[in-house]
Amino acid sequence: MRNLVFWVNNLQATDAELKSKGVQLIWESRYIPEVETSVTNFRDNNGNLIAIWER
Repeated sequence: MRNLVFWVNNLQATDAELKSKGVQLIWESRYIPEVETSVTNFRDNNGNLIAIWER
């Protein structure tokens, strides 16, 4: 698996919840102007890249 993507309605709240559980974020709510939304990335315990995009 190269990466896994989830969509959420409130990325900042999701970031806060992940951080409260000890997840180290690679990108935190980084705005991507080409797609006009934000993304957060982190790696799971197996090194897989997880991306969370805001709707």
